[in-house]
Amino acid sequence: MKPIESSCPAIISENTSEKACKALEHRRLSNTKSKGERSNSLLTGLLKCKSCKSNLTINTGKGGRYKYYKCSKKN
Repeated sequence: MKPIESSCPAIISENTSEKACKALEHRRLSNTKSKGERSNSLLTGLLKCKSCKSNLTINTGKGGRYKYYKCSKKN
């Protein structure tokens, strides 16, 4: 990200600005390595199916009232 130069005083330090830019890059949607960190579901990207080792995904029941994890490859 290219900095914008102005004559007014900075409201945050350059170090804080760099940290914020790195955090935003890490959380970018195209960055698949940090998917679990961007998700509202606590265990997304961490749970794996015991039999096929694919990811478990959130599914809902009763019109979204209940949430549970289900293998992404099994029907």
